[in-house]
Amino acid sequence: MPVASKPKHSGPMPRACDSCHRKKIHCDRRLPKCDWCLHHDLSCTFHRIHTDMRKKRSKPISQKQLKRHNLSNGRGPVASCAGRMEMDLDSLGKFALPWQYSRPQKSEIINHISNGDAKLPNRSTMEKYARAWCSSIHFLVFPMISLDFFQRTLDLVYGSRDIKDYTASASAKAALYAFLSIITIIEFTKDDAPHGPSCEFYVAKAQSYLVDIIQESTIDGLQTLTIVILGTSFSGDYKKAATFVSMAPRIAYALGGHKNPFEPHHGEALVYNTSRPECHVRNLFWLCYTFDKELALRTGQPPSINDDNCDLTMPPGYIELQNSNICCPDVVIDNTTVPLYPWDPRLSVIKSRTYKLLYSESAIRKSKSEILQHIRELDDNLEQWRLSLSREFRPTLTFSEDTLFPSALLATQPIMLRLAYHHCVIIIHSASNRCRESSQDLICFVLCLSVYMMFQSRLLIDILDLGMQEIGVASSLGLSVEAARSSLLYLQAALPKIARECFWIILFYVVSSIVTILGHMISNPNDSKYASDFKLLIQVSDMVQSFPITELSAAELIQMQLVKDFSRELASMHY
Repeated sequence: MPVASKPKHSGPMPRACDSCHRKKIHCDRRLPKCDWCLHHDLSCTFHRIHTDMRKKRSKPISQKQLKRHNLSNGRGPVASCAGRMEMDLDSLGKFALPWQYSRPQKSEIINHISNGDAKLPNRSTMEKYARAWCSSIHFLVFPMISLDFFQRTLDLVYGSRDIKDYTASASAKAALYAFLSIITIIEFTKDDAPHGPSCEFYVAKAQSYLVDIIQESTIDGLQTLTIVILGTSFSGDYKKAATFVSMAPRIAYALGGHKNPFEPHHGEALVYNTSRPECHVRNLFWLCYTFDKELALRTGQPPSINDDNCDLTMPPGYIELQNSNICCPDVVIDNTTVPLYPWDPRLSVIKSRTYKLLYSESAIRKSKSEILQHIRELDDNLEQWRLSLSREFRPTLTFSEDTLFPSALLATQPIMLRLAYHHCVIIIHSASNRCRESSQDLICFVLCLSVYMMFQSRLLIDILDLGMQEIGVASSLGLSVEAARSSLLYLQAALPKIARECFWIILFYVVSSIVTILGHMISNPNDSKYASDFKLLIQVSDMVQSFPITELSAAELIQMQLVKDFSRELASMHY
């Protein structure tokens, strides 16, 4: 087929003649006239000026970054939170991607290092930071260092006459940089907080020792990777956190962290004490485990730790000490104080089973009856965990504006436990979306149920069983939506008391609840709570705006603006 000759002007050949371009129709570019111009007796010309698309690249890079929504991979549990919308992590990417591109670039970090900013503080300063951390309430939740082992780390880095073997000094240096990264985020003390480079800078410096960490496989190396997981998670960089959480368990396995160190040996059980290497390694293992399972639910990617290969026995007296320490800010902390750990490792075990039974690749191929059975099992496990908690901070099944709770429950750890509980309810029961039938099938079931009630026909029992499944699905979805409502309402009440470093952790709960409620509103526009749900979603903008942050980073500003814009979009949809 002959094609029109290229017009005599610079730039690429236009794909359509002037007439077809104005009509926005396909042009075959035949000679002497294209099909459209031939049948309409028009002049077939290529006189318009072709704009060079490369000029668009001169726009600020931030504008381009804000529009990149499709970099996330995988099919996460949030995918089922939006009902028939089938919204997965890709569609949620706009809430999680901009921060990845607003971070310091590699060249910036290299400039910092070349300018001498990479120098560690003097030893006395590092010791002061360590003592302040180990005596704070944050140490109960994040037992990432041990004072006894930290002294040995300092000896390896700063030198000591008692330390002759410096083969593991690279991992030791990385551990100090990692420690500095986390204490720049978490405000454990106002007086001793370090000033200077950012968390990203210290993480990058610790990451530069990655090859040495893998080769040495020491406690310092495991400590480095574990702290970096915490720092990147609190900075919202879940992609990097998931990468590090895939490496840390290998060193934990090599050091025996997956085994229970409190098993009696020769008739004598080990007493918890962080000065013992077994206890410190076990603490690091639990930190890796809890974040591994949390990141699996947030990213949709499989967890790195296989529960079947681990002894998940809690430390002796964990439950009793949790009940007494979780709401006590004045608890005396020493080497024998059993930690609380992030969220609750027992809840993390339920998260692990939730991913395996409902959201893994094998779970996708399960039948509807199997999915519903797993939902019931996991719901029972979650309820048993809830009832095991003390009444003082036990999450209620639901939360409303009229719910009263003691001021002691406004500590960060009880707040995070309640939010994690509601999120688990959402994740577990949202899986029933895969078991939903069409509206025609539901009408058929109602008719069959009526016939069965009238004639007691045995021929309809099988159909009736399928219909009962549909009722179970509706009930399960209702629980997930109610949990989402409770999560947002509770956040409105507890937000002023949440620690600043929890911004990224909390923001995910907000977005997950929004998607769940929005999916329910779209699927059930005639629901009696439609108006109140819509009002609650609109209030999200003000709620996020009131987050107790003294100084917002550029990444946090972007995320807050995204949620606010989303709330305004909801308002425009309503009106």
